[in-house]
Amino acid sequence: MPSSRICQNPSCQKEFLTTSHKIAEGKGKYCSKRCMVPPRIMLTCEHCKNFFDVPPHRKNAKVCSRQCEVKNRKVTPVCQRVEKHLDRASSPYGCWLWTGSISNGYGYIKRHKQSAIKVIKVLWEEENGPVPQGMEICHNCPGGKDNKACCRPSHMFLGTHAQNMADASKKGLLSDGANHRSTKLNSSQIQEMHKLFHDYICKILQGKKRNRLYPDVNSL
Repeated sequence: MPSSRICQNPSCQKEFLTTSHKIAEGKGKYCSKRCMVPPRIMLTCEHCKNFFDVPPHRKNAKVCSRQCEVKNRKVTPVCQRVEKHLDRASSPYGCWLWTGSISNGYGYIKRHKQSAIKVIKVLWEEENGPVPQGMEICHNCPGGKDNKACCRPSHMFLGTHAQNMADASKKGLLSDGANHRSTKLNSSQIQEMHKLFHDYICKILQGKKRNRLYPDVNSL
């Protein structure tokens, strides 16, 4: 038998009829499906200051859209993010070792809306100012062997590309010949190839000389 009830939605509270078995099952609290949905909450966007409505479970929302979320995002300065990935204690030579993203031995960090940059450049410029054009940051770590992952400004100096390569060669950091990572031949094989090439060139020159002195020999 239908029973009269009051809609549980605070904004409705209309009287409606429902069946007794729905009441027994704990149903029949709302007059319609529309009233079953909780009322949306009106908020103000922190970025564009426009009004927007959200369901109750999103009552703590601060922006109205993804675009406003990106524009309203607080960007942490690069130097502060660098500090989170510096290991200042493990090196016996006092190096500040980078524990974040590494490429070719050097630490890199992403900048806001820009490409990644070397960490050594970030810390150098923070302490000493911009790097002059045509100059490079060179390592001079204690212990006689430079550490590419070191980011301590006191372990660096400025120099041209030629000075940087000369310093690396002096410290034995450049691999060439049979020691290069891409090499496929050892020293003895390279010497043998040079000898064979020399003999081959000599035979060619001898043949040209013979044809020049005795042009009619080949026709015999």
